[in-house]
Amino acid sequence: MFPTQIPAELIFKILDLLPLYDQVIFSSTCKNANNFMNDYHFWLPRIKALDPSCTLEPTRQHFCQIFKRTLDETAFFTKNTEKINTLLENHPEQKSKVTQQLAQLQTLCLNPWGEDHLKHLASIHELIESINATLIEAQLPTSTFSLRLQCITRLPAGTIAAHADYFANVGKLELQENLLQRLPDNIDTCQNCTSLNLYDNPMRKLPDSFARLQGIQFLYFSNGCMPHIPASLYKLKNLQWLSFSHMHLTELSADIKQLKNLTWLYLCDNQIAVLPEDFYKLTKLRELFIDHNPLSPLQFHRVLELLRKIQCDVHDAFKTQFMLLKKANEGKKTGNDVNDLVERFNLLSMAPPMTPLRNNQMHKRSLTASSSAINLGKDKGRLRQFS
Repeated sequence: MFPTQIPAELIFKILDLLPLYDQVIFSSTCKNANNFMNDYHFWLPRIKALDPSCTLEPTRQHFCQIFKRTLDETAFFTKNTEKINTLLENHPEQKSKVTQQLAQLQTLCLNPWGEDHLKHLASIHELIESINATLIEAQLPTSTFSLRLQCITRLPAGTIAAHADYFANVGKLELQENLLQRLPDNIDTCQNCTSLNLYDNPMRKLPDSFARLQGIQFLYFSNGCMPHIPASLYKLKNLQWLSFSHMHLTELSADIKQLKNLTWLYLCDNQIAVLPEDFYKLTKLRELFIDHNPLSPLQFHRVLELLRKIQCDVHDAFKTQFMLLKKANEGKKTGNDVNDLVERFNLLSMAPPMTPLRNNQMHKRSLTASSSAINLGKDKGRLRQFS
């Protein structure tokens, strides 16, 4: 145990001289060291080495969370090695570079507890950034109409800055089926982007700069973790289509009414319990998909009536429940005996269950669209493929 008269700053310096593995072992056997290991000054440099842009509180728990993320990224690259080699087939130098970097990354992740652990942690971050940058640069096509990026775990801000003119003219950004948790702060470089596909990415947050992508009309998320729709998304005044499925969404803010041009909304497979009554202010909304949410149909009778007034088509299970409830309510006029009550409850039991899916199987849909396909009021038939 450290003598109490030794200043904490000196103790930190002594601990810094130990390999990280020894520090962890030491902290598990020493009460004082355990307290130090939770200290801001100890974990800050280690977290910043792994993720310089991290804003989480510097704690051991958050360090472990970030380090696990790097392990997941390494595993993602390893799993997609064959696909990466195919993408880089016409770029032999870049292919060789990525192969070497991936081997270094795998070695560091297996044993990051070297004598100079801060340098090793920083190297892990640099290697992941470099691999992503190389993969993105190899996939940039000549045309800026549509950009499809595969096998990436990050969209480095440096890569966007280095190709700012290109990204500024991209019209359609296809990032589905990657391992992205967030977008860089300079994502607003993509000022001409009208469609952004982030399906099947573990997205956790959006930067404030996302609100400046005022050209976005089509936006798709799935298989991430955002209990609330980020405030920056509500500022996209031209947004027409929004998919937010399998995102652990627990509630919708009344700010949804700000999306005045929204015509198509897909919220399936979340944990939404309440729909805001301001939904009726979305006067252009024509299609609403909301199955597999723990909704109480009794609670939203009024909301559904309001949606009907704006001619919004509520799809699948939710609409079925509403119709059964309506029929049950009409049954009240015929009598009030026990048999009548039993019949009405049986009607309710026929409604499809609206609890979240227990598995996390993604309903993969290619929701590509152009401005010519947005006349939902006249062309609902084309949308039945998504219902």
